[in-house]
Order: sequence, then C-alpha cells, then structure tokens
Amino acid sequence: MSLRDRSPKPVFESDLFFDFEEKFYSYLNSHSICYQDIASPKQVGILRGAIKKCVRCTAIRGATAPVPPILNPQNRILVIARNPGRQEDKHQVPLYRNAPGGSYFNKYYLKPLGLSRNQVSISNTIHCYTKNDRRPLKSEVEHCAMWKPFELNLHDNLEVIFTLGNMATRLVMGWIFPSITRIVGNIYELRYNGKVVKIIPLCHPGYFTRGNHKERQQMIEFLQTVRKKFLT
Repeated sequence: MSLRDRSPKPVFESDLFFDFEEKFYSYLNSHSICYQDIASPKQVGILRGAIKKCVRCTAIRGATAPVPPILNPQNRILVIARNPGRQEDKHQVPLYRNAPGGSYFNKYYLKPLGLSRNQVSISNTIHCYTKNDRRPLKSEVEHCAMWKPFELNLHDNLEVIFTLGNMATRLVMGWIFPSITRIVGNIYELRYNGKVVKIIPLCHPGYFTRGNHKERQQMIEFLQTVRKKFLT
C-alpha cells in the first residue's frame, strides 16, 4: 500500500454519473423543484431536503428517512461510503461519529490525513439504512446514483474523492473489480465536467471494526503519504 514512486493512473472517463441525470430531471419536475436552485453552490440545503424526502426505491422501507449528505461547496474532498447504519439512521448523519464505522473513520482515516470532519464532505452510495444492514440492491443503487452528479457539482474546488468499500468505488469508477482490497493503494483520476478529480479507493471503516489490524496500519501509512503528496 505504498505510494512510493506511484503516480495517478491514466485519466478515465466515467459515464455512470450521466446515466442518471435524465431520471433526476424527471424527479425534479414531478416535485416542482428548480434545477438552477440545486445547481447553485449556495443551495446545499435544497438538495439535502430533496434527498430527505425521497421515497423512490425499496431501501426506504427499512429507514427512518434518507440520511442526506453533509456537503460544503468549499471543501476539496468528498468521501463516499456505502449506506447509513442504524446509528446514522437514528441521528441522520452519515458516518456518525459515535457509531463504530464513524468512530473508526475519524480515528484511522481523517486523523492520518490531518483533516477534521468539517474539511470533508460526506455522502453515501445510497442514502437509506437498509433493514438489518443488508447489502443494498442494484436497483436501489441505481435510483440513488442520480443524486451524485449534483452532489459533485455543488463543490467549487473538488480535488479528491475517497470511495469507501466496493459499492462506492464501483459507483464512481463504473467498472467491476474482484475486491476493494485488490486496488487499495492505487490512485485513479476521473475526468468529470471538464475537471480532473483524483479517486482514492479505500476499505470501508466497517472492515477494520472486525480486526484486520495489519491492513489498518498499512492504510494509515498510505493515508499519511497521500496527505504529504496531495493535501499539503
């Protein structure tokens, strides 16, 4: 997981985001929401409100309500996890700090990067808790993916996306790989809306709540190197 002599992989085009824009426009029209309001960096609250009211797929059946992302248009970094757990659903905060995954995220991800939570935007692949923490269905991922272009567009200075786990990484990169552990330590680049954004896949914090101490230490060292090369 060393970044020694490692440069980003060649820029690739991801078409996954664009597949869902038409669905999004249809959703906005049906709810009398103005796209120009959502596209404005000053209107994060409108996008969060639209997500919180979403009932378009089966994931909502196990959720209190969709957990909207925490977005700051000035942040350079966006983190995308899988979907909320019970604590996130209860408190309506992604990667909630007192939940096991959120606690590990703060300690083993943000700390090595030298970042606080208010310096990163945090989202999920799907925004609903799924009953008994079941794996989200493909149809649920496809429904929720339509929000992602607008979450990205709300950021003026986006430079890095950290994808946590298989599902988030596949959503962003648009291709299938055997396991997240096979590509952790690689850095990719995404060309999106005329910008080039670095994509850094990582294991989900839940992976480390089950042990895997050696891999956790390797990831910490990797993130410390990422900090030196890209975040200073």
